[in-house]
Amino acid sequence: IHTRTQQYLKRGTLKELMAQLPPQFIRTHRSHVVNLYAIDRIQNKPSGSAIIQLSGGAQVALSKGYKQDVKARFEQQA
Repeated sequence: IHTRTQQYLKRGTLKELMAQLPPQFIRTHRSHVVNLYAIDRIQNKPSGSAIIQLSGGAQVALSKGYKQDVKARFEQQA
């Protein structure tokens, strides 16, 4: 788990982690979960996937399978 200031090791699956997190956290990829409030923008890639730019400057993959849901929720909260 990465926060703005620290990193933590958490054992278990992302599915288990998602069940414990508040609703503003969303799955973006099989390897990533992000806080919707930390998303600055979403950049589409020619392949159909995208890159999420986070407020701290980090970039996270957004796979095709999660793209529609993430974009809809991001636009709702913006």
